[in-house]
Amino acid sequence: MPTLSVTQSAPDEGPDGAAEAHRESVRLAIEAGVQIAMGSDNPVRPHSGVLSELKHLAAAGLGDAGALRAATIDAARLLGLDDDRGEVAVGKRADLVVLDGTSLDCGSLEERVRQVFHDGVAVGR
Repeated sequence: MPTLSVTQSAPDEGPDGAAEAHRESVRLAIEAGVQIAMGSDNPVRPHSGVLSELKHLAAAGLGDAGALRAATIDAARLLGLDDDRGEVAVGKRADLVVLDGTSLDCGSLEERVRQVFHDGVAVGR
């Protein structure tokens, strides 16, 4: 869980070259076959910050589909929780973010969120 937002969201605030080095280390890990899960520094950062994290993971080499997998089934699998979460399937928890459209583009997620469900219960936008 590289948490790229720490260096990518405000690259000028960190040490010189930190943002590029962080992104390159993630790219090298992906290239080497290291499994990546999307994570965040909650509760230090708001949950909505994961939308930026997805965008950064996509740019670092996972691509949009890979970044979305890193936040869902790959994260559940790496944490040993994939028996009841991480994908939309019968018998699994209904933790869902409903988006407008069918695009996987992680750069436009914030504008496309329509509904959020936790355990099958609508909890907001």
